[in-house]
Amino acid sequence: MSGTDPDQAAEELRLLALGLLDRAEPGLRALLAGLRERVEQADGTEHSAACTWCPLCATVGLLRGERPELAAAIAAHADGLVAALRTILTPPPSGPDGSAGSAGSAGSAGPPPEPPPVQHIEVRRAGEAGSGC
Repeated sequence: MSGTDPDQAAEELRLLALGLLDRAEPGLRALLAGLRERVEQADGTEHSAACTWCPLCATVGLLRGERPELAAAIAAHADGLVAALRTILTPPPSGPDGSAGSAGSAGSAGPPPEPPPVQHIEVRRAGEAGSGC
């Protein structure tokens, strides 16, 4: 990658990841639907397993249908993970003048924005001598 612009490489990687997400999302949605069906069909009884804490046994139990609580947790969080990945990989919308909101050429457009007002908050630890208030 010598001689390649880092911004161009980052953009290509972002587009590649977004393309992979687009292709994998239908299969992932089908897998999650299957997990949700397993959870709904679970009879509510506890399934005993020799090992309940190691990740390998938990995965094997999940694949066998012995861990409906784990399937429910995965199904609940996977939708949010896919949505978060899509949000991260999607570029921000362009501004009204066609810019992406960056300050590339806006430096000469006017004075810099004022910093937000701050308030000083005095913090004292319990038992510390105060100022007599």
